[in-house]
Amino acid sequence: MNSHKILLFIGSDNETHTINTDYLNRCLGVISSFFDGFIISFSDGYYKGVKEDSLTITIYTENLKDVDRCINELKRELKQESILKEITKTEYAFI
Repeated sequence: MNSHKILLFIGSDNETHTINTDYLNRCLGVISSFFDGFIISFSDGYYKGVKEDSLTITIYTENLKDVDRCINELKRELKQESILKEITKTEYAFI
């Protein structure tokens, strides 16, 4: 199937620089309202020179408009200034 692989890089709570259960649940709630399936990975990131917990979300989709709507909702819900989006054209198959 021709599609896009989307990586979203989401930083943590701006005050604590950590991802607690509430923050994660709010993030997952937003993403799952737009997409039936996705992959979530936890990592350390840096933003403006400050180390913070980070999430990388991988989504396979044909609908880039939903990706942008999801990002705008995530920014609002998580009070994030920005979320990094990486788009790669790809083919995939469920086997």
